[in-house]
Amino acid sequence: MGKSESQMDIVEKSTKPGKKSWRFVAIGLAVLLLLMTCSVVTLVILYGKMYISFLKKSGYCWRETF
Repeated sequence: MGKSESQMDIVEKSTKPGKKSWRFVAIGLAVLLLLMTCSVVTLVILYGKMYISFLKKSGYCWRETF
């Protein structure tokens, strides 16, 4: 529509890197979210084990309460 092929190449080349950078940002955020989720799950598991160990050492029989 009035643009030459060289102008079209310039426009296509200038738009592609922007899309790539957003893709890398999205992948980076997804990886960060996965790591944060794994760390929260690990902390909950460790806290649960510590709490149960504390209850056993203190002599509290927690199975009878149910």
